[in-house]
Amino acid sequence: MTVNFKLVFFLFSTATTLILVAGFIMFAMIGEINRRVAEVERMSYLFGYPSKHRTILRKYRDLYPLGRLGLYYWISCIAGFCFLFASAWEFGMFR
Repeated sequence: MTVNFKLVFFLFSTATTLILVAGFIMFAMIGEINRRVAEVERMSYLFGYPSKHRTILRKYRDLYPLGRLGLYYWISCIAGFCFLFASAWEFGMFR
């Protein structure tokens, strides 16, 4: 059993790109939220942790009920983790 390193590299680089895109989408969501709320309620761009991400997603959904950034965020996250799982599988981590 040989590992196809070109395929593994392609899958891993695609996963990394999609996760970075999800981060940029999260920054865009923070910018949209900060545009609509008062100055004391603005969110920082620094540091990300699960409860902050939930807060951002909830506030964005409340302020922009027809906004698409939340959907794009989840699509890029799920696709990125699927590609990461596929690269690990192809590399042989589950054999």
